[in-house]
Amino acid sequence: MAKDKLTAEEQLLNLIEDGQGPNPIKLKRKKSSWLNYFSFSQVGIFFGFLIKALKDLVILLRDNIRDPDLKVWNKVLADNIYVLCKSPMAKSITIRTLAGYSGAKTNIVFIEDLIEKLQQKNNFKNYNLKDELFKKFNFSDKNMKFKAVVGNPPYQLNTDTNFAKPIYHLFFEAAKSLDSDYVSLIHPARFLFNAGATPKEWNRQMLNDKHLSLLMYEADSQKIFSGVGIAGGICITLWSKNNLDGGLGGTFIASEELRKIINKVKVGGFDKIVGSRGETKLTISLDKKYPNDLRIAPNYFDRFPKYFNAEKHSENDIKIVGLLKGNKRAERFIKRDMIKDQKLNTWKVFLPKSNGNGGIDGSIGVPILGAPFVGCTYTFLQIGSFGKELEANNCLKYIKTKFCRILLGTLKVTQDNSKNTWKNVPLQDFTNKSDIDWSKSISEIDKQLYKKYELDKKEIDFIEIHVKPMV
Repeated sequence: MAKDKLTAEEQLLNLIEDGQGPNPIKLKRKKSSWLNYFSFSQVGIFFGFLIKALKDLVILLRDNIRDPDLKVWNKVLADNIYVLCKSPMAKSITIRTLAGYSGAKTNIVFIEDLIEKLQQKNNFKNYNLKDELFKKFNFSDKNMKFKAVVGNPPYQLNTDTNFAKPIYHLFFEAAKSLDSDYVSLIHPARFLFNAGATPKEWNRQMLNDKHLSLLMYEADSQKIFSGVGIAGGICITLWSKNNLDGGLGGTFIASEELRKIINKVKVGGFDKIVGSRGETKLTISLDKKYPNDLRIAPNYFDRFPKYFNAEKHSENDIKIVGLLKGNKRAERFIKRDMIKDQKLNTWKVFLPKSNGNGGIDGSIGVPILGAPFVGCTYTFLQIGSFGKELEANNCLKYIKTKFCRILLGTLKVTQDNSKNTWKNVPLQDFTNKSDIDWSKSISEIDKQLYKKYELDKKEIDFIEIHVKPMV
């Protein structure tokens, strides 16, 4: 049929199916009205992309219908857009944004205690979001469904400490619970690297979900939200109920060059010698507020000078490496019977647990050798447990290589370089029987590693350009 003889509905559907229309999801034709085909729910208040899409849709319609006023837009607002806001103020702003002062009918609601309800805390153990939404929207038909759920959910819940608890995963699961065909949200991307504080099981579920596709990933969040720094970046995900051809295969590597390097390296394993946070522990609790936590906190040097002495009082005293106020590295001494640490009698490497900015630039703090009878506050990770100083020093050299640090950067997308972030780094033999000559300089060791893993010139150049040297 000639294009000029198609109805407005048919022209619009053709644009959508060709990827040119306002909706990025390619839809199948339906006999029912296209307006009934679009059903949106918005979680949060930032949805300019959706508004623009719908306004573009109205412009397309205006070119094909006789009535050029806002009747079509008002009908879309009344019948097809349903918005869930995170606060009464957000609700007011959303009404103003969508309808101005026109008095047009809107479907915009606010649910009190929503986050607590989604967490199913206290009196909300069996909370069902769909039931409450249907009640709020006065749906008489219980079979009514949203075709698509889109939005920008709240990302985190601030606490009394410096830690902000992520909550965006709750909204993702809540959106899926509405039984829509599509869920598309914009949210932090840390889960892509199994990083951050979202539940690890949820991260793994997302990374292995065949219904999930990644529409966009941006490492620099400020390119999306000006002035807002979000470690690990921002992404837009699309969950499609009827699509089983998606999925991330359990892992996500943003760079094509890095994916090739990972495929050549094949086996990681360095994480096996990286300790968990706070391996050096006290035999008694010093903090009455946390009586069960025996780790040596970063501020213990300042808080408990009675136990952590600036000078050694006995040959049996244990040296503890930590920080003073202002993040200045310092050493203190404590009685031997107050310390328990399985690695205490061995050589190891101490590395600040939080350092750098994350990403493939390979930035980390300066690692130092940990001699026998030396422990550390939980500011540091302990890496390895070696019988000889030479082996620990070889490990330290390896950590400084560009090769090691760029592979660390595939999972270290925040300042945190916990045990899990080292999984893509291959474990080496640090003894004198190694296939690597550890007596060489850091740059020469890098060249040996490039040769060992058969990296080509393009891959080597990629590493050399992106990672700064450490000496």
